[in-house]
Amino acid sequence: MDTEKIFFSMPEAVAVVDDRHRITWVNLAMESFLGLPRDAIIGKPCYSLLHKTEEPIPDCLFRHVMESRSRGATEYEIPGENRWLKVTVDPMVGDGGRIVGAIHYVSDISSLKKAEKTASIQSERLYSLMNNIPGIVYRGLRDWSLVFIGAEVRRVTGYAAEDILSGAVKWRDLIHPDDLGFVKEAFRESVRERRGILRIEYRVRRSDGSIRWLADRRQLIYDAEGNFSYVDGLLLEITDRKEYEEALRATNEKLQALIEACPLAIGALDTEGNVTMWNAAAERMTGWSEAEAVGRRLPIVPDDKVGEFRALLARAVWGEMLSGVEVRRLKKDGSPMEISIWTSPMRDQRGEVTGVMAVLADITERKEMENALQKSEEQLRQSQKLEA
Repeated sequence: MDTEKIFFSMPEAVAVVDDRHRITWVNLAMESFLGLPRDAIIGKPCYSLLHKTEEPIPDCLFRHVMESRSRGATEYEIPGENRWLKVTVDPMVGDGGRIVGAIHYVSDISSLKKAEKTASIQSERLYSLMNNIPGIVYRGLRDWSLVFIGAEVRRVTGYAAEDILSGAVKWRDLIHPDDLGFVKEAFRESVRERRGILRIEYRVRRSDGSIRWLADRRQLIYDAEGNFSYVDGLLLEITDRKEYEEALRATNEKLQALIEACPLAIGALDTEGNVTMWNAAAERMTGWSEAEAVGRRLPIVPDDKVGEFRALLARAVWGEMLSGVEVRRLKKDGSPMEISIWTSPMRDQRGEVTGVMAVLADITERKEMENALQKSEEQLRQSQKLEA
């Protein structure tokens, strides 16, 4: 095989240089690269044509190769031309092992450098985005080490991202001891079942010892064989929400205790009139247990009073607060009772009515006494008329 013909037809610019920096041979691509005919190239110092200098440049790659006796490569930008070159130099060994010259390969890598610059700019923009979104973006490996975590982590944990990425601070050590086992098991189970998404909430301990709540949203990534590779995640601080939920839970417990201890019957209805809450006093007054009442239409309403009941419910759902409305209802055993009703609408966060809270007072005895008194007064009036 004719080696010279192979080099001559290569798309890469090639030049052979002797130990005195003089060019002794070039291929067609080198002629095109230098923009000179072969006769104007052969015998000229390589630095005069490649670097436009009168002597070798200080960091001359050829000189380094001559001294090291091994291949060398470098990249440099041609001043004022926005053009990048990659130069590779292989030493040529003559008789007795003496370096007699070198083969220079020159490649135009301007397109590659432009692509690298574009990728670098995009990477910087992405990094800036991940550090400025409302949350902590991270990428983690199976051993819990992190290859990236957003700068917001300092505000939440008190530790800099660099401390966590270097391993000086381990993420698993920040997770509250009471939550660590649950977090580990949730992750292991997700990997075993090849789940793509994992959502968990847990506590972390800040550098100052205080506790913060995090919502961890993880995207689990697997390789072509289905083996877990890494996880991309987003951490959102939910401490305020958790504190609100705890305060709401405590308030609800107190309210529930108050309702259960109240001597008056208290019940709650949805907008369709189905019972959603029934306290102990309501059980005692009506004979209907909570289990029997909840989930069905108010059981104390007799069939002939359904229309009246729905009319009152509609008024309450529209936001009217009924006060002392007297109606007749039935106990579970079928005996009638007279009750007085007070209502208040229940609203959601948007202010829309979702149901009605009602307080029921048994006024049967009072009504019987009123009826008896009215009857006595009527009898008295009749007797007075007879005497007259």
